[in-house]
Amino acid sequence: MNTTNNQTNPYATQTLIGRYVSKEAITLIFSDDTVAIDKSNPRFNDILQLCKEGKYADAAALSTIKQQVNQAFDGTGVEVVAGEVLYNGTPLHNVLCERILDVLREGLEATGLVKFLENLMNNPSYTAVQELYLFLEANKIPITEDGYFLAWKKIRHDWKDIYSGSVDYSIGAKPTMPRNQVDENRHQTCSRGLHVAGWDYLPHFGSSNTDRDRVIIVKVNPADVVSVPSDYNNAKMRVATMEVLREYKDRQVEADEFSHSMVSSSGEALYTEDDLNNAYDNGYEDARAEFDWDEEE
Repeated sequence: MNTTNNQTNPYATQTLIGRYVSKEAITLIFSDDTVAIDKSNPRFNDILQLCKEGKYADAAALSTIKQQVNQAFDGTGVEVVAGEVLYNGTPLHNVLCERILDVLREGLEATGLVKFLENLMNNPSYTAVQELYLFLEANKIPITEDGYFLAWKKIRHDWKDIYSGSVDYSIGAKPTMPRNQVDENRHQTCSRGLHVAGWDYLPHFGSSNTDRDRVIIVKVNPADVVSVPSDYNNAKMRVATMEVLREYKDRQVEADEFSHSMVSSSGEALYTEDDLNNAYDNGYEDARAEFDWDEEE
């Protein structure tokens, strides 16, 4: 259990003049301060154990995590009460809230997660809010300090989208399309929208020149997520906008790792991009519905 040293613990130099300790609440009265702790504190059990060990100054310092939580949640409508995360007074039960509570119990910085939750609750779609957790659970998605998340995307070597070749994905670009033109039906697995993905999805998408395709890292606001298609184990999503941060060059990609053909979840080859373009050029518009087209026309 991590405790605070004397240099950073404001209670270490104070005298404990009274205390009340139970399984439900703790009150520590110092010469210059009084600390009241109840079970709504995410680290209550650790604080109680410190009191049992007679480490009251450490217990008081550890209790300030609740103050840090309140500061991080200030103005967001988010709070922790009795071990639950609430938004505007309504309890939330999902993987993100569990992550927040776990981080707080460890005494770690939770500001990024709190801001992520705040951004997410600004998403106008109830369905999108719920589906985003599926994406987070299925992929080890990094969350930024400002409450956004990072994902991956495959593009052509000329920094354009794979299908139309017209949307710019160069470093710093912020491709955007109207939210009401992005398909919000997760059971429509291949449809209109700007797509991002987890790493495991990348082998399932590419151009006819896969060995020249680029992989980029993009930054997405949870409020801009529209849908998480149900195929490929929730490894991709449709969004209304994103920001391109950089190209991903940290791993050498073997030429045969990313097939030149689109493949199904079972590994069965489908059509190459050239086949798709020819079909569409010949008027077979339904061909688009079979594939994960990245951009609007």
